[in-house]
Amino acid sequence: VSTFRTSNQFGQGEYVVGLDIPAGTYKLSTNVKFNPEFENLGWSVDILGKNEETKSQSYNSSTNDVVVKLNDGDIISTNNNYSGQTPGIKPDDEKLTFNKVK
Repeated sequence: VSTFRTSNQFGQGEYVVGLDIPAGTYKLSTNVKFNPEFENLGWSVDILGKNEETKSQSYNSSTNDVVVKLNDGDIISTNNNYSGQTPGIKPDDEKLTFNKVK
């Protein structure tokens, strides 16, 4: 790869802090519209730290004020349990956004 860009928007997958996204503190948001009738469906975020310590967060209609701290070398795993349920948005276009907090 000759050029590489970090991002703050990710679909489902695994990402490396310091390579895919800079280290820092982030508030989560998404382009997915959740149905409040299904409070447990939404994004799952697992963060595997350098010491193999895992932190898990959910981002959904009932838990939508989520802040995560990411350190260099952490592995982020994102999964959308609500995939394909937002009219007009294809599952590949559903994104979890990490908004930098100062």
